[in-house]
Amino acid sequence: MNSNIVMYYSMLIIGALLLLVTVRLLIELFKTKEHKGAMLFLIILVGFMGSLLFFGNLPTLKYVLTKDYEVIKGECVFEMDSSHLGFSFDMKMLDTNEDYFFATDAELAFDEPSKIMDYGIENTFYCEVTVTKDHELKIHHKIYDPDTGKLIISGE
Repeated sequence: MNSNIVMYYSMLIIGALLLLVTVRLLIELFKTKEHKGAMLFLIILVGFMGSLLFFGNLPTLKYVLTKDYEVIKGECVFEMDSSHLGFSFDMKMLDTNEDYFFATDAELAFDEPSKIMDYGIENTFYCEVTVTKDHELKIHHKIYDPDTGKLIISGE
């Protein structure tokens, strides 16, 4: 299964669990007479985090469940980001001005960064990126040599 889909479902489930914890804490707040200030702060914090994770990811759920995807095609460029462990790439689609993050440990095979570096990171590539209809979740990518049309990288 695609690592982005796994991460998506994980965030959705964690958000739902945090909302359930919030409801449980609200029940405890009304039962107990002590530490209401600290309990209220905790309820607000957990509820806010759960709401962000759950309701922030909920609109994309219909596209993930129905596998309603769109393929974005066009020229792209890569920027190397070395602030993470190892390094990663940020891919920018020039036509749509959308950015996609490619982590070396999660999405790129071991030799894919070197393939991009071999062609030159400053080059423009032809890319196809499969995303959900709302463009919130990247599913798959293909990167081609702009001169020969040869597939360089294909992956999740």
